[in-house]
Amino acid sequence: MERRQRPSRPGFTLVELLVVVLIIGTLIALLLPALRWAYRRAQEAQVTAEINSLAQALASFKTAYGDYPPSRVILCEAGYNAYLANLTDGPAGPLSPSTVPDTDLNLSQLVQRSRLYMRRFWPRVDFDTGTTPLDFNGNGTAREAGGVLLSGSECLAFFLGGIPINNGNGTYGTSGFSKSPTNPFVSIAVATNRTVPNFGFVTGRLFDQDGDHFPSYIDPININPGSRIGYAYFSSYGTNSYDPNDVNGYGRSVSSEFETNDFGYAEWKFLVGFPTSSGTSAPFYAVSPAPNPYTAGPSAAGVVSWVNPNGFQILSCGEDGLWGSGGTYVQNGAGSNGSLPSPVGDAGNVNGETNRIPENDNLSNFSAGRLN
Repeated sequence: MERRQRPSRPGFTLVELLVVVLIIGTLIALLLPALRWAYRRAQEAQVTAEINSLAQALASFKTAYGDYPPSRVILCEAGYNAYLANLTDGPAGPLSPSTVPDTDLNLSQLVQRSRLYMRRFWPRVDFDTGTTPLDFNGNGTAREAGGVLLSGSECLAFFLGGIPINNGNGTYGTSGFSKSPTNPFVSIAVATNRTVPNFGFVTGRLFDQDGDHFPSYIDPININPGSRIGYAYFSSYGTNSYDPNDVNGYGRSVSSEFETNDFGYAEWKFLVGFPTSSGTSAPFYAVSPAPNPYTAGPSAAGVVSWVNPNGFQILSCGEDGLWGSGGTYVQNGAGSNGSLPSPVGDAGNVNGETNRIPENDNLSNFSAGRLN
């Protein structure tokens, strides 16, 4: 019996396959920017929500301790008296004056400000004589000589989180403070009766960036090992004024922009994008590195109107990892939330940063979204 053969079904031709591949590639190309935009917006929403949570934690700290934490502080386990007695005063350098002039506080002024705030928060603690076994970094060794400088994000982690816990893998946790009114600064191994941290820091984002055993808190947009950047935190100290040197950045490659900070590290000079005094032909600009606190408008003759003059500023550098020059921020300006006017005539800006594009994606506690 003769078998009937079924007609063979033709497959896709090469041309048809190429057309299908082309269509799929075109759809992917159209979808990727939208997906990236949605992912970026989701990241920014996460950062904004976390900044708001940090702001609430700072408010809780003020309620409990009487003021917002400072954004630059020197901690001395062996007591401030010994530290002051052994330093050679100057604007920078741990025990010797810097050869680079600046407008910063000198060391004794910074120590005095630090002591003022530590006494305000914990009035029954002896911070002066070195007789109390203070162990700020929780390493189990109290009364270590010298001082440790905390600034910006390190201050957030310490004052809101308490004594750090070294996990031994490059990351840190927080343990609150001991409930002893005469010495809250002991490790969790010494005293387990402790306060609850004011903020729930994510352990995997607490990194010690400068080797002082005090971690910075890295914002979610910048968690890659090569570009870990912490939140910038500035306190106004309740004086209608900010100290732009509180959060000095690191890493500029132009030697003329460097100064040596209070503990011997190289850091940028302050490059605020607004005039601090007026001359006959051009404005003059202050010196200190980005990130910088923001003003509510242009300043002249040293008069500065700050954003949140009696509170604090929390800043994220955004997806690009750049702070920009800082300076004037106009709320309800040209952008969706505000605007960043160009620092006209600002000869201090470097590396082509004559505009404020790097700041466009920065996030803060005083804007609903991006700064511009």
